[in-house]
Amino acid sequence: MTQLRAAWRIVAAKPKQIKRLLLPPFLLAMAVKAWLSVQVTGQVWPDLPVDASWSLDLALRGSLGLALAVMGLLWHRAIFFGPRARLTANLALRYWGQGAALSLLALLPFVPLVIGGLPPHAIFAADAVSLWLLLWLGFGLTRAAGGKRAKWGKLLDRAQAGIAAGLALALAVALQLQTFAVAAVVQLHSGAAFLLDGALTFALIVAVLTLMARPSPAN
Repeated sequence: MTQLRAAWRIVAAKPKQIKRLLLPPFLLAMAVKAWLSVQVTGQVWPDLPVDASWSLDLALRGSLGLALAVMGLLWHRAIFFGPRARLTANLALRYWGQGAALSLLALLPFVPLVIGGLPPHAIFAADAVSLWLLLWLGFGLTRAAGGKRAKWGKLLDRAQAGIAAGLALALAVALQLQTFAVAAVVQLHSGAAFLLDGALTFALIVAVLTLMARPSPAN
């Protein structure tokens, strides 16, 4: 797919920026996740158990959310405006405010899962719809990283919605494969499963953030 190839070209052209801008906040969040897992289970499991206290779960979600917010802002600035582009507090707050609104919208597909009564494979559908919303409507957010505003006509273009749907399905499949792979490795070694989970999660985050920018062959 053209957009996947274009996204890969962006990633391949900016390895130093990925290491400098994206890896540090992600590693800090994973360190918090590992520490919390050790506190609860005594081992570095890929995920906290379902019966973990709400405070630990909140700390985990908060650290991951903060890491994503920082990664998104820095990466989208690097793609469109360069890593040394002017960054002010107002610009960052505007970006994070729009990002929070988009994140809440992307959480709506998971509401039926929380309520209950749906089969397990509904998780795949929720992942796909959530990713579709992020990829389709996320272009405006990526431009906000440099203080620009995207036109609604471009945001709501039907052709772009169709492209985003195809990419979302592919990423949802990748998420399912990640779950299966980590579940298999965790039976052998929890530390190895944690590292595999972290590496795959980082790759998927970079992919989603890059595809939100709607890269074209010209990028």
